[in-house]
Amino acid sequence: MANTSIIRVTDYSGEFNGPACDEEIFITKLRGVQTLSPAELVKRAVQNEITKFCNGFKKRLDDIDTYFIKCEMYRIKKSYRNLVEGANNLYSTLCLDKQFQKQFISYASCYDKAFGTYDDCDVPHSWADDSDQERLCRTYKNIIDCHTIKATFVCGAKAADVYKKLLTSIIAASVLVDCGPKFAPTIKPHYLINMSVYVSLNLVYITIILILLCLIVCLCRRKHKR
Repeated sequence: MANTSIIRVTDYSGEFNGPACDEEIFITKLRGVQTLSPAELVKRAVQNEITKFCNGFKKRLDDIDTYFIKCEMYRIKKSYRNLVEGANNLYSTLCLDKQFQKQFISYASCYDKAFGTYDDCDVPHSWADDSDQERLCRTYKNIIDCHTIKATFVCGAKAADVYKKLLTSIIAASVLVDCGPKFAPTIKPHYLINMSVYVSLNLVYITIILILLCLIVCLCRRKHKR
């Protein structure tokens, strides 16, 4: 028989207070709610399959909850509890918040255009397993910031806000560590748009000023020649 990692659950006094819990079984169940990507959800939305996805996702979450009742692993494995809470938050965001779901579906075709064929924000699939916590958190921040920038310029600030919220929920259901405020995503779509407009206007003004200066110089040269 293969060796499995067995966790024995204790209550807060340190006494055993429940049946043994097979960690490998739990991790297998957990992978059922972790193997998600934004691109997959975008495709589901484009194909009008979000309701179907939500039904299946809910069944997998219920399966995990049932297993928790048997062994209460979350009481000694905070990292696992964080992952399950992240998955539950993703379900609440995409499946229970109908206003958010409606917005996500309405922008899905644009997201598909922005990220469907080639996504230059992609990172290796194993990034969430990085043992270097600081590097992992830096990657987490870069992923969200990169996608936010791209979604902003392709789909607009409001669509980027929706995509950023979903992407953050997906990652929260996939990463064991809490990266904290130091690695919080810093890109804000509306600020990005305003800055782009500001820079564009400044370039226009600078161009106009340069043209006027060139005209003045040309006029001065003509007068001088006369």
